[in-house]
Amino acid sequence: KKLSFNGINTLVMEWEATYPFKNHPLIPNRYAYTPEEIKSFIAYCNSLNLDVIPLQQSFGHVEYILRHYKYKELREDQKDYSQINPLKEDLAKALFTDLYKDLINTHTSKYIHIGGDETYLLGHSEASKKKVAVVGKGRLYGDYIKLLCDIIVSLGKRPVLWADIA
Repeated sequence: KKLSFNGINTLVMEWEATYPFKNHPLIPNRYAYTPEEIKSFIAYCNSLNLDVIPLQQSFGHVEYILRHYKYKELREDQKDYSQINPLKEDLAKALFTDLYKDLINTHTSKYIHIGGDETYLLGHSEASKKKVAVVGKGRLYGDYIKLLCDIIVSLGKRPVLWADIA
């Protein structure tokens, strides 16, 4: 309420493991909200003309997902599992399409924030190193970000991302 009163019209909400992903029950932690609590929060914010953009980290900062054995094939590194391997396109597309669809069920914003910042492990795996040698790190990063943006657009939303690496 205070944000809206002071002229703020947008809130970027990074739920991480507190979001109750329906088809991925390993991701939410014990502090996760219920879908009803999320919808109630969004409705309240909407009543204040405050757009809530969900931020779903989809490249770096995903240790809360990749720490689970089920998602180990998506890791860029098996010891530091904070980042998606950008060459695991099919696996990433399946996971993030599912997560984005879930967020769309509770959020009314026309935007979805995909993260994309601080991908310090970019080009770390052997397969990624090979692609970097041919096309460079920029292309490795850009191809994966395009994949994520294409998913968002296909779901009828507009992608937003951090640009420190881009």
